[in-house]
Amino acid sequence: MHERNIPRGSEDALDAAAPTAAELRVLNAIRSAGTARRAAELLGLSPHTVDRHLDNLRDKTGIRHLVQLVSWAQQNGWLEPQA
Repeated sequence: MHERNIPRGSEDALDAAAPTAAELRVLNAIRSAGTARRAAELLGLSPHTVDRHLDNLRDKTGIRHLVQLVSWAQQNGWLEPQA
């Protein structure tokens, strides 16, 4: 696995920023579907549930923008490889 980068944080932030399995499913779905709303439909979740997972990730990482959040997760090896 390659080195992980935590934006605006210390190395100690890595464990605190580790996404849950549900958060990773949401990020993978957003990357595939293009939007949080479409990801909710793809996963069979309510948009509120997807937003909640995203809010939790934003709190963990300090990253506010969705595109940057997906990029951070991809750069750090959290997301499944795209086909």
